[in-house]
Amino acid sequence: MAKMSQTSTAPPTVLSASEARVSLPAVLDDFRDHGLASNPVFFGSHRKAEGVIIPVDLFYALIPAIDEVFLKENVRKRLSTSSEGVDLDAAFVASMGLDPADFNL
Repeated sequence: MAKMSQTSTAPPTVLSASEARVSLPAVLDDFRDHGLASNPVFFGSHRKAEGVIIPVDLFYALIPAIDEVFLKENVRKRLSTSSEGVDLDAAFVASMGLDPADFNL
């Protein structure tokens, strides 16, 4: 099973899709045994990382960050395509849990 240390800056080992499929039972055993301490497992075609398998508890812990990424992207897209000027207030942006600096405020 391909693992990557949480603190490592080395690129991860990438399994082929068939290797990932064969390794899945061992990956699940590792997730059950180690939970959040388990390392992600990267897989993809031609050893290029295209997907990652992580413990479900880690996925649920990441949902707020994932939501924020999508929210920021949606706000940026709307600002760039708005035909009317949009005047964002830094305090309002901060009240939504976003960093005003991300929007040049």
